[in-house]
Amino acid sequence: MNGAEIRRALDAAMNTHEQRDYLGMSQIGYCVREIYFRVTDGKTPESAQNLNLRRLQYLGILYEQDAIARLEAQGVKIDARQRELVAPFDDRFRGHIDGEIDGDLLEIKTVYNQRAIQRVRAHGVLSRHSMQIQAYMRYGEYERAQVLYIARDSGQPWVVTVLRSEQTGEDVEAKARRILAALDRKRAPSCQCGKCGR
Repeated sequence: MNGAEIRRALDAAMNTHEQRDYLGMSQIGYCVREIYFRVTDGKTPESAQNLNLRRLQYLGILYEQDAIARLEAQGVKIDARQRELVAPFDDRFRGHIDGEIDGDLLEIKTVYNQRAIQRVRAHGVLSRHSMQIQAYMRYGEYERAQVLYIARDSGQPWVVTVLRSEQTGEDVEAKARRILAALDRKRAPSCQCGKCGR
């Protein structure tokens, strides 16, 4: 077996690619146009971009499993692992939480490096994660979330406590409705971020 075959075998074994027939709450923080294309044509795992995304997802799964195992080894009780949340207005808008600690939502996120952890320490939850967390709190009926960030370069953890925001929850729902309507029309919405390249 040569090096290329070994790399292909490792990538093939990640098993993070899944065919979804729904809009995932974990995506809701991105541009509406980018989300539309992720849902419609972003399902094929073969492209280099999707392979890199799968690798990052796989690393996130590893860090999440490790963090849960270490917390539980210290006697921290984590409930409702992978509980599915479904929006009452449309069952195509769904998410799966990492867990609950003492009735609070637990969300585990990895960031590239310690510099990103410093940004989290200074400014709180990263903007791309804020809408996802608020979606989970809205549809899971949580008042508070504990967001555990872990730097991939150092393993340094940092926890941010987030309170439920009704306004952000309403914004999340309006955005999800817009994306689902675009999917029904089979017509991509216009870019809102100016960065998604579509």
